[in-house]
Amino acid sequence: MSYAKRLSQGHTSIWSLQLQIGHQPPKRVMTISVDNKRKEIRQHRGKFNAHPMGDLRGETRWQKLDKNDRVYLQGSEKVVEMWAK
Repeated sequence: MSYAKRLSQGHTSIWSLQLQIGHQPPKRVMTISVDNKRKEIRQHRGKFNAHPMGDLRGETRWQKLDKNDRVYLQGSEKVVEMWAK
């Protein structure tokens, strides 16, 4: 089954983890894909589809992030762990 079909049939849902500091507008940190039937996170990625744990297997996406985006993305891993429980 295609990704689009899983979304349209409700098998998968997409969530956005955002950070708001003070009165600034929320900043998107990560997109999370959830398998609704299994109730588990299937994938989570940051800006440029970067992995939250950093530069894995020479991932050049991580290098495209600015310093703040890297810090927020690394910190989001803990939030995802708590959210998954």
